[in-house]
Amino acid sequence: MNVLAEREQFAHAMKNGEWLFHTLLGRLAVNLYAERYDAAADAETDMLEYIQDARPSTDQSLAVSICRGQLAWALGNVTDAKQHVDHALQFIDDSTIAHRVSTLYGLAARVAYAQGDLKASTNYQGAALKHAMDTWPTTSAHTIDETISYCSHRMELNELAGVEELLQDALERTLGSSGAGSARHGQVLAALGRYATCCGDSTRARTLLEEADQVLSPLGSTGTLADVNYHLAQAYVFLGLHESALSRAHRAVKIDTEVYGDDSTEVAKDLHNLAEVQAATGRPKTASQTIRRAVEIFEAHPEYPGHWQELARRFQRQIRNVY
Repeated sequence: MNVLAEREQFAHAMKNGEWLFHTLLGRLAVNLYAERYDAAADAETDMLEYIQDARPSTDQSLAVSICRGQLAWALGNVTDAKQHVDHALQFIDDSTIAHRVSTLYGLAARVAYAQGDLKASTNYQGAALKHAMDTWPTTSAHTIDETISYCSHRMELNELAGVEELLQDALERTLGSSGAGSARHGQVLAALGRYATCCGDSTRARTLLEEADQVLSPLGSTGTLADVNYHLAQAYVFLGLHESALSRAHRAVKIDTEVYGDDSTEVAKDLHNLAEVQAATGRPKTASQTIRRAVEIFEAHPEYPGHWQELARRFQRQIRNVY
């Protein structure tokens, strides 16, 4: 495009108010990703005032709804986030902006998960994976991340058919792109280890998860490391390595406490997992104390996925019957 054409395009955008739209959207997005939520809320108000008098395009409407959904999600308002997601989904088939479609599916999956609809969450994650496969190279970090997320959802539903094949393929693609020893290499190994745990193959799970731990620990991949330690704890319990199991479960709590804080829902999940390991290794009294703390944290976060809270309360009742 020559300079004259660029000037004509810019003049057209100025005339149609597109420059103002992108300025307002950029302000909302920047504050959102910088976690300046008060400033993001102010930008949202300005954006709404603008679009009341304008006729936003499909892509603009999609972008606004996604940003508003992300802001509502960040503020813990799952109901509003769901409304914005549903509104955005109306425009998804006509959108020309690939990364926004991917972002929307990811947000839709998180919102459905938060509302306890694991099946819908998995379906959205599957749509995100298909979109990534159709849009980006199969060796791209984004595509591999979507593969891991989709497989994790499937494992949570205990829908294991085809999961191993997807993960093995992701492992080969990762080794061919990021290489051995990369963070994604460790993440795929961790997912394969979790799959082995779901299948009851504790020996294979131990091998894969210990390898994942060796890869991820030097890289400081804290989120995945907490999961690796919990699933290793599960494998150790089934292999009769009780002290090692307790050590790994405690380590998961420590990792997420350092990252998210004592009262975070991530720590509550870890405490729930620790209580299960304590009970399985003959420590029901300690497990009762641990699960009580997990329930307290969950109750302080009513916006967190309800099925996790129910699982914690159910386990608490089981422990009470034992001790």
